[in-house]
Amino acid sequence: MDLEAALNEAIEYETRVEGVYKEAAGRVTNPEGRKALETLAREESYHVGFLRRQLENLAGGGGLETEKLATRVPGAEEVRNGLERLQEKLDPSPEAHELEVLRQALNVERQTALFYKQMAREFTGEKEKAFFERFCEIEEGHLNLVQAEMDALTRTGVWFDFLEFDLEGERG
Repeated sequence: MDLEAALNEAIEYETRVEGVYKEAAGRVTNPEGRKALETLAREESYHVGFLRRQLENLAGGGGLETEKLATRVPGAEEVRNGLERLQEKLDPSPEAHELEVLRQALNVERQTALFYKQMAREFTGEKEKAFFERFCEIEEGHLNLVQAEMDALTRTGVWFDFLEFDLEGERG
């Protein structure tokens, strides 16, 4: 696959994930969960725009931008640290549709992360490989957040959580 085709496919993945988060945010009644889903939807929208700029650069004879792709997703340790506080705020009996939308989000994030892993293996150029590895890293962070929300809602065990830190601040 050439770089242009890979970027177009990445846009399709990111657009799909964004749509799932937007729909999920509209269906989840828990304010903390809704805020997290809205934040993830905005981040996916940012990814779509970022990828489109890469396509424009290629069409104009340039290469991939070297700017660092930012994320609002906190690190795994920060996510872990918020678990107990989040569980205190959540309804002990989540509605089935809330878990279903999270399962859908988890599924599309897995597919997207796998796509980026495949692209990082397929492209041998240092810049391209690093580009797709960074996207993979971010999508895996999203996976952790969605899984944390599911774990907190179902109270099936302590793994991750994401509230009690600023999702609005950017992280590098």
